[in-house]
Order: sequence, then structure tokens, then C-alpha cells
Amino acid sequence: MSDVRYNVVTMVDAEDSIKPCGFCKPEVKETQEIIRTQYSRLIYPLAPTIFENVMVIPIRHVSMIEDLTPEEIVDIFEVVKKVHAYFCKFHNTTAYNLFINNGPSSGQHEQHVHFHFFGRSEDEEISPYKKLKSPDKYPVQALSVDELKRRVHLISTRLG
Repeated sequence: MSDVRYNVVTMVDAEDSIKPCGFCKPEVKETQEIIRTQYSRLIYPLAPTIFENVMVIPIRHVSMIEDLTPEEIVDIFEVVKKVHAYFCKFHNTTAYNLFINNGPSSGQHEQHVHFHFFGRSEDEEISPYKKLKSPDKYPVQALSVDELKRRVHLISTRLG
């Protein structure tokens, strides 16, 4: 009987110690999700570095890129192709950066694999990397609820 009690306590302790994932919260789906496919979703960040900044995230919660299935990988890159075509057509981008921080020592702050997308062009006002390297000079501002809603709606209606 003491073994059963020990196992119950251990499971409760384990559940209490799990940090909720910021990308898995229902409010992310409600406020930031642009599109959803079978395996992934596209979200707009709360504080984008540039307008052409989105994130592609697998629906299934996995921490590392190595944990993705082949189907998830293909799906994520199909979304990337769609996003690139959208930003080319509607925002005159000609290229993009796609990057991932894979693991805590790489700077991965949220333990749910996600791909950062920056649409780029030759005539951009400022490089997103310059902004990231100099946050004091180029502070990134969180969007208002209304502005976030407007951007998500704009992209989702044109992308879908």
C-alpha cells in the first residue's frame, strides 16, 4: 500500500512541476493563430521584431527539432513556402530568414520547437538582426490587442 501512495504522490508532484507552454495556451490560438494545418500552425508574435515576423510551430508539443516526425517537418516547410509567397505578394519581400533555437544553450526560451520567419527585402528600413543585437537602440514593442487582432486577420484572410 505504501508503494501505491508513493506513486500517487510522485505523479501529482510531477504534474505540479510541469511549466505550462506559452505556445500551448488556449489564448495563443484565440489571439495569435493565423492558420492551422494538420500538423502545424502559424502565429503572429506578441512583440514582432519586424512586421514580416511570424512563427511556425508544430501542434504537437515537442521540445527539439529531432523529435518532429517526417510529416510534421514537411508540413512546417509547406507553411513556410505559403508564408513566403504571401509576404512577397503583399509586402514586397524578396527573401526570408528562417531560424530555430534548438535547446536551452542555443537560447531557446520556450521548450516547444518553433521556427522564426523574417521576411526580407533589399529596401527594408532596418535588418531584424540589427534590431535584435541592439535592443536599447531599437526596442521591440508589444502590440496592442487591437493591432495584434488586425494583423492576424489581415494575414489570415489573404493567406487562407
